Amino acid sequence: MRATAFVVMLAACVLVPATAEGFQYMVDQGGNGHFLTITEALDVVEAGDRILVWPGTYAPSTGETMPLVMKSGVILEGKGLPWSNIIDAEGLSRVMVCSGLDSYTKISRLTFTGGATVSGDGAGMRLINLGPNDSPDFNSLIFRDNHAQRFGGGLYADSTTGQAVFNSCRFSNNTASSGGGLFSSGGLNPVGVVNSVFDGNSVTGYGGGLLIVDSGSDPDLSRDLVLQRLTFSGNSADLGGAAISTYVNTRFWDTIIAFSESDTEPIDCHDGANVVLECCDVFGNAGGNYVGCIEGQMNELGNFSANPIFCGVGYEPNDPYSLEVSSPCADENNILCDNVGARPVKCGIPWLHLHLEWLEYYFGFGGEEICQNLVFENAGDEDLYWQLSAYETMAGGGGSRGSGGPDAHGYRWVDSDEPGGPNFDWQDISSVGTQVTLGDDDATLVVLPFTFPFYDSNWFEIALSSNGYITFGSDWTASANGPIPDPSQPNEFVAPFWEDLDPSMGGTIHYHYDPTNGEFIIQFTEIPLGIIGVPGEYTFQVILHEDGTILFKYLEMQGYTEGATIGIENIDGYIGLEVAYNEPYVHDELVVRIAEVPPQPEWLSLGQIWGVMSPGQVAEVQVCVEASELDPGTYECMLVLVSNDFNVGQYEIPLTVQVFPTGIEEGPDALLSFPGNYPNPFNPKTNIAYDLPEPARVDLRVYDVAGRLVRVILDGVPSEAGPHTAVWDGRDGRGARLASGVYMCRLEVDGEMLTRRMVLLK
Repeated sequence: MRATAFVVMLAACVLVPATAEGFQYMVDQGGNGHFLTITEALDVVEAGDRILVWPGTYAPSTGETMPLVMKSGVILEGKGLPWSNIIDAEGLSRVMVCSGLDSYTKISRLTFTGGATVSGDGAGMRLINLGPNDSPDFNSLIFRDNHAQRFGGGLYADSTTGQAVFNSCRFSNNTASSGGGLFSSGGLNPVGVVNSVFDGNSVTGYGGGLLIVDSGSDPDLSRDLVLQRLTFSGNSADLGGAAISTYVNTRFWDTIIAFSESDTEPIDCHDGANVVLECCDVFGNAGGNYVGCIEGQMNELGNFSANPIFCGVGYEPNDPYSLEVSSPCADENNILCDNVGARPVKCGIPWLHLHLEWLEYYFGFGGEEICQNLVFENAGDEDLYWQLSAYETMAGGGGSRGSGGPDAHGYRWVDSDEPGGPNFDWQDISSVGTQVTLGDDDATLVVLPFTFPFYDSNWFEIALSSNGYITFGSDWTASANGPIPDPSQPNEFVAPFWEDLDPSMGGTIHYHYDPTNGEFIIQFTEIPLGIIGVPGEYTFQVILHEDGTILFKYLEMQGYTEGATIGIENIDGYIGLEVAYNEPYVHDELVVRIAEVPPQPEWLSLGQIWGVMSPGQVAEVQVCVEASELDPGTYECMLVLVSNDFNVGQYEIPLTVQVFPTGIEEGPDALLSFPGNYPNPFNPKTNIAYDLPEPARVDLRVYDVAGRLVRVILDGVPSEAGPHTAVWDGRDGRGARLASGVYMCRLEVDGEMLTRRMVLLK
């Protein structure tokens, strides 16, 4: 049971105590939460309550009253990643005001943007009046594109006596008169910042990224403010401190200060304050590096000056400041220091780069086998898991919401909403089946009455989990569902409705063998959802057939149904068939059939169907078409390449086969047959096939897609009747290699013309 991990949208709302400390509330603009706006939630919450903000943009135009006023003791969290949960003031006011917050207050995983102040401070957030010794928690926040007329474009923090701590935050492209990203003022404890990035902030005064002052009239320079693991990049200031300006003795550890864009020194010190650097990289700043108040500190205490080698937006578009493995800031590449900077050595994503977006095959009637390579590579910096499957598009499989697959093993699914899909019926086994008693996050072994084939193995027993799945693997009790496929546990499972269910709160579970139909039935009856405050009660079955067919049947699915995983997965999690994942799919009186069918048409073969690619590795998967048994006509197939690519999880690659009737006229007045070229696509050369029913003079020319003639292959050449082949080497008439692209080949014989498309790849 997840009593505090409130990670779902609500289909209906029942407010009940979530923990002893308070209530949990959901904000969701889709209408599935307790409130549509954060404003409404903040109006009713009290200390100890939690607000979870579902992904979306919350702004005055969506009903928010700006600035939002945070309450002490409340937890305000975004769902998922911070850049998915946006609070936008739309240039009308500052975004949020925080006053008098205690140590139980927490704000995390949110983006504050569009804040503006005409005469005030802190356009993104204004933090003031902390209580004595109080330290509210600010984690994984983004302050971007805010503008303050005075101080603190992203954040103004007057800590007075307490100390707020900002961890794993980003201050980006904010502007102000001083303190572009952050202005910190505190009599005893200026704001604490760790593991945070300041990039692209600018000011007309001091402290492009960060300005630290002591609010007392007589600054205490006997103490040091210590800031650790920060990254400053691309900040600017007109007067001083392109990256940092401070009135307080400050020590920076493991910090990158790089690429400041203005001619002022990167760090500016005031009123006798000192800055000490330790294990810092200061590099590429327009105003110099170890200059001003940090002059002479290079090569002292582990300091150095070298390009930090960030990953960049191509790898991490929402936070590009992780480090390449070759970075001098990586702990493996420097002797004295740990990892330098706010982000780890991890450019962060597997990235599938597909070299070819379609395949075409041309045969004369009776043609045999042609093979081409599907080429793709892992252009990212993490292992790429991929699986390749195919389905014949003329058969209609895989394209609609009511059907899908195949996976790389050959499983497909279809539901009762699909024309030609299975019919829903319900055989209630609660009175005849064997009852299983399970607690929360519990499981038990059940022996099957037959050997059940599943992927590449045969099984005689299953682990029945209380959380709505059965498995042949090792993780029996996972309550937090995940996508399919996924190498993390659990694997080797069949999931009719994998969710955080809790049969200890009600309902029953039975299993029963029906020998007449050769099926083993497991029935969950009125099992409640185990997330406090979220309504849900479900009656469904999973049915295993001796031939390997699987049925999911749903009788009554009441309450919240959008947070489950439905599908199957193999032993290592590299191959799987996902019917639904955290989406509104399942409904009452629905049945899903999963069956193993040939993963591709009989005339198609794939050299490899799954794999793991290291960064930089290239895969060449042979895709072969055997056309000797195909009648003349056009055959279409879709290759499906699924991976854990950060940006595109699935590519669909059309495959077309054309079989031409050799020696048979193509139309009422046609005099010849033109099967086309093979291979196609090609590199560096291709064969162009044609068939003449009688002797004739032949013209064969190649044009680009704009209609310009690029090569004459045959010019009125006398030819005998029968099949012929010409070769084109991908060059123009002057012998120069042509660029990759689509070219048109035109065959002309005695006034009859036929044209075929050719694809040149390099």
